[in-house]
This record gives sequence, C-alpha cells and structure tokens, in this order.
Amino acid sequence: MASRFLHLGINFKGIQPTSSMIDEVETILNKAKDWFRYAPNCWLIYTGRDPKTWHERLKQIPWMPDQSYLICEVDISNKSGWLARSAWDWINKDRSG
Repeated sequence: MASRFLHLGINFKGIQPTSSMIDEVETILNKAKDWFRYAPNCWLIYTGRDPKTWHERLKQIPWMPDQSYLICEVDISNKSGWLARSAWDWINKDRSG
C-alpha cells in the first residue's frame, strides 16, 4: 500500500492528558514511518497503513476507549495555515527515498 498522510485528533474527554498518556499514544505511532505532533491533541502520521489499522492499534491503550478520536487521510498537497516552522519542515520534507 502506498504511503500517505493521516491525521489523528484525540478529544481527551474530561481529563487533562498526562505525559505518560501522550507517551502511550506516541509509542503506538512509532510503528509509522514518521509522525509529528503539531498540537496538544493532534498528530500527523506518515504511513502505509489505513485508518482502520491505526484505530485497531490505538484502541489497545486501556484508557483510549473512553475518549473520542478521529483518524482520517489528509491531502497534504492542498494545505494552508499557521504552524511552527518545525511543522512545515516536517510536512514538506522529501519522502521520495
């Protein structure tokens, strides 16, 4: 399957996520080719896997079923916004090799 960008947004319902919770999410995301956290509850993922695969992985985190989250494909070729330079550098880096 060709690699593509996915977006992961987590709505931490009624809780302030701890650093260990974020670490649990990012441990799962380490299975991707690359990922970038651009907001407290939002990540971009560069992967060859589909959103369903990521859902199956993330729902294994014990506290995740109590949260709301969305994983969807992103057309990164059509973009605009205000992000830190590090985010734009990550988005625009060469992934052809």
